[in-house]
Amino acid sequence: FLYLIGVGKCPEYPFPRCRFCRRITTLMSADDHSTRYKWPPLESDPEIFTNYMASMGLPANWAFSELLGFEDDLLAFVQKPVLAVVLNAEYTKKRGERPQGDVGAGAQFYMKQTSELDNACGVIAALHAVYNNLGDGPAKVQLHPESVLGKFHGAIMGMSPAERATALENFDDFKQEYKNVAGQGQSSRERETSHHFTAFIVNEAGELRELCGCKDGPLLIHAKCDDVLKGAAQEILRRVNDGEITHSLSVMALNIAA
Repeated sequence: FLYLIGVGKCPEYPFPRCRFCRRITTLMSADDHSTRYKWPPLESDPEIFTNYMASMGLPANWAFSELLGFEDDLLAFVQKPVLAVVLNAEYTKKRGERPQGDVGAGAQFYMKQTSELDNACGVIAALHAVYNNLGDGPAKVQLHPESVLGKFHGAIMGMSPAERATALENFDDFKQEYKNVAGQGQSSRERETSHHFTAFIVNEAGELRELCGCKDGPLLIHAKCDDVLKGAAQEILRRVNDGEITHSLSVMALNIAA
């Protein structure tokens, strides 16, 4: 797949924040918020995603890797187990013309994307991938409670999806390192994009769900799925064949590190 550059405004974030979401939370920084932080674009590159999430506290035994294709023999190159799949795609329909998911159901963790999080769809997809796969055992992610990922997760779990987005807007630890990795690769080139990041996970009920902060909630793809890699690959291929997304896309897996 061709790596894509998420440059310019993410096309999926047109809705404004509500007044309720503007309230100050315990995660608000002391910065002068009259100067709006602009999330730089992030390249769809597994090395960049791995380095960024590792700096935030993702254990070294987990990494993002590139999918070389959708056929079984190409999927076999991805190290197992696979916890989630991250898609960066160009859509042929406007957001409101696509399925919007289920409010308040379908995922252990879900958050929204607001206008303040303009180019942060890659970060949100990575958070959806990681936070929906926490637990004990070799096929789960264990976060150190004092890591950035651990502290943020502990602080927001009692919040609504919209409140979690507001918390991310004002969580400086994510912003500082994000600026560093966003300048890597070709991400610094300024051009508009129509691409958007989403994540696919299998939830505790065995459902394949797509998580996108611009939808109403987690979107049900398949009611029964025991392989997130194959399930997501089949759905992405279907969308390409049906003309829902273009061939200009990239796909990554969150999987055990090689």
